[in-house]
Amino acid sequence: MRIYLIAFSLFILLPLQSVQCHAAEAGAHAYNNLPIDLNIVQVLYFQSESSGGLSRLTTQAGVLRYYRTFPLFGQVALIGGFLPYARAKLDVPSFALHKQVTGISDPTLVIGMDFFGAPALTREQFKHYKAGTVFGGSLQITAPLGRYDPASRLNLSGNRWVFKPELALTQTIADWEFELLGHYHHFTSNKTFLSKLTREQRGRWGIDAHLSYTIMRGMWLSLDYLRRWSGETSINGVRQGDQVRDSTIGITAEMAFSPAIALQLTYRNDIVTQSLNKTRSFTLKTQYLW
Repeated sequence: MRIYLIAFSLFILLPLQSVQCHAAEAGAHAYNNLPIDLNIVQVLYFQSESSGGLSRLTTQAGVLRYYRTFPLFGQVALIGGFLPYARAKLDVPSFALHKQVTGISDPTLVIGMDFFGAPALTREQFKHYKAGTVFGGSLQITAPLGRYDPASRLNLSGNRWVFKPELALTQTIADWEFELLGHYHHFTSNKTFLSKLTREQRGRWGIDAHLSYTIMRGMWLSLDYLRRWSGETSINGVRQGDQVRDSTIGITAEMAFSPAIALQLTYRNDIVTQSLNKTRSFTLKTQYLW
């Protein structure tokens, strides 16, 4: 019975984790200073493929993000959130399982602030700002409002709350920028897992590192490294031995076509995983400011 739970609990969570991790990832330049009273709309297209072991999962998602900046204790802060709409297709030939699900995934509220090095400036004042050392943080709260079927083995919602605090340190020297982010995911329990089971998950830790170079004004390139560990689950008190120990590398490129419009491309590839499944993903993001 325990083997059955391990296999299918992994299958159920793969599309949700894939969508939420990439939608929620801060990414390079996320904690850079911005003018206050700025509206930011981002539209993302995300695609990933996880394969290896027993299963193959392909996920496609569109994500709508909105943020607004404002002054707080003399530094810049923001509030906003994002809503994913996803489609996931799972194939597990050894279990004769072929399933597809489409719908809204769990929405997330984001509250963030730079504590040091990012003074609250108007757009006119921001023209004279020079980046240096920035220390900031954020809190993401994910609500269980997405599509969820308690009887299904494939879902786009975790049917639980997720809290993600994060701290970030950024250092800019000339055209180079180094960023180090540390974060922690806290999960509440899902009491209707496979209808009648209770699924719990220990907290998951993560570190993101980005080294970017500004090629010209409005154009930059970043090398990315992401590390995740812990997060073991239990079902009805039975530990599943599925703790995460993943390392991912990637590259991000952004080009601004005007002060208001930018396009960003991101590629991610798992190089070390605890499970047999490795994931590759691609994200296209368009951004509009006003």
